[in-house]
Amino acid sequence: FLLFNFQANAELIFNGIVLRELHEGSSTGGTLILNPYISNSGPQHVRLIITSNNNQKVDNEWLKNVYLEIYYSENYQEDAADFPLALCEKLTLPIYDKPTESISFDWEFDADINYNIENPLIEHAANLLEEHPNGLLEDVLVHYNRCWEILNIGDTSAYQSLNEQRIFRESTSMYYTEKEKGRYQAQLLASVKKASGYMLPIADYHLKIHANGKIVSLLDAKGMSVLKSQSEDGEVNTFGLYLYKDKSTGEFKVF
Repeated sequence: FLLFNFQANAELIFNGIVLRELHEGSSTGGTLILNPYISNSGPQHVRLIITSNNNQKVDNEWLKNVYLEIYYSENYQEDAADFPLALCEKLTLPIYDKPTESISFDWEFDADINYNIENPLIEHAANLLEEHPNGLLEDVLVHYNRCWEILNIGDTSAYQSLNEQRIFRESTSMYYTEKEKGRYQAQLLASVKKASGYMLPIADYHLKIHANGKIVSLLDAKGMSVLKSQSEDGEVNTFGLYLYKDKSTGEFKVF
């Protein structure tokens, strides 16, 4: 887990993927599960990028309030209100000579896991930084609109097929038993049924190419996915979507 607590214009990046894009006035803290972004044991990489807030430069006094720590649990249970956590790494920032407009700092820690998942980003993903931004946006919009349509008609079979790779990676990395995997898929598909007929229009988005140059997503002004449903009672459900482009076929796939 990555535990964080601070308020800023910032990006939390893990193994080249932006896990959270923060903005002034957004949530000051949270807990991010890292396993779905870890393919095998060994070094893992965390990057924090912070830019100035309210036209105030970033200085050492302000950085004292930035809280970032890596924890692990031997027996994490999603349904449990509490479970044992052990500190793996406290991520501390260096001392800067003078206030600055922005900072970017990297940490590395070792993960000890007992699974090994092929990472398509290493062998098969194209470098999206080489794509023309307008053409890339058009292609990504096509895929997002396709996913929007699947959600809006509640097509659980198509959604499962679209996210097959993601479902396998997440259920494997979270050590799900067959029963837990079934429950996870059931919950995922139940949210698809719930979204049927209630998807909000895709609007006010920006194209986000992640730090590794191989993942892309469409985010709103708060840094959240633009794929959202809103029920009659006002409940909003957000559907994340990370895409990469297969360099051999040119096809966009869900990571």
